[in-house]
This record gives sequence, C-alpha cells and structure tokens, in this order.
Amino acid sequence: MFSKSQKEFLSWLRRSNPAVYAGAKRRADAAMGLGAADTSINWWDSFISGAKELVPVIVQARSQKNILDVQLRRAEQGLSPLNTSQIAPTVQVQAGISPELKRLLIPALGIGAALLFYMMSKKKRR
Repeated sequence: MFSKSQKEFLSWLRRSNPAVYAGAKRRADAAMGLGAADTSINWWDSFISGAKELVPVIVQARSQKNILDVQLRRAEQGLSPLNTSQIAPTVQVQAGISPELKRLLIPALGIGAALLFYMMSKKKRR
C-alpha cells in the first residue's frame, strides 16, 4: 500500500510531532470516507496536504506558548515584559517570480511575441 519511505516518514512524524501526525491522519481518514478511487494515493495526498496546513499553525502556537512562558517567568521575577516583536522569529516568504525564472521568461516571451507578430502579418498578406 505505501512505499518504504512513506512508512518511514509516517513513523518519524508520529514520533517527532504527534499533533501534526494526528491532525493529518484525521484529515486523510475523513477524505477517504468520501469514497476515493485509489485509496492509497489519495490518502497519502490528503495526509501530506493536512500536514502542510498544520505545521505552520502548530509551530506558531508553540512559539507563542514559549514567549508566554518567558513573559510569565519575567513577571514572577519582577521584570518588565520583553518586546516580543523585536525577538520573535519571523518567516520571510518570497512571492513572485525568481530572478532565474525571470531571466529565462523574458527572452521566451520576446521570442513568442515575435513569432506571433510574424504569423499574424503573414496571415494578413493572404
């Protein structure tokens, strides 16, 4: 049903992050309840999709809990709270086209436009 690497991944995720594993498994099991044609492939896809959605949420929740714990310890020691916007880790997400793709895409679009212009002008002459 599953490849060796898929089984190893499931086992690793179950040990290393039980919350993600449980949530992703619930999602995949629920998707299979809808009656999928190829259950092993669709279950795996649903599982991976669920894990991808859960990981950022769980990581952020853990981060927030850690910050809260630090703030509570500081309050118990009579210290003022930390400005967490200066110390909280941030994740930068790049949106858009990478420079490498842009370098390839611009000449390709130029060639495509030239071919289209050539074909359209050839069609008008007839």
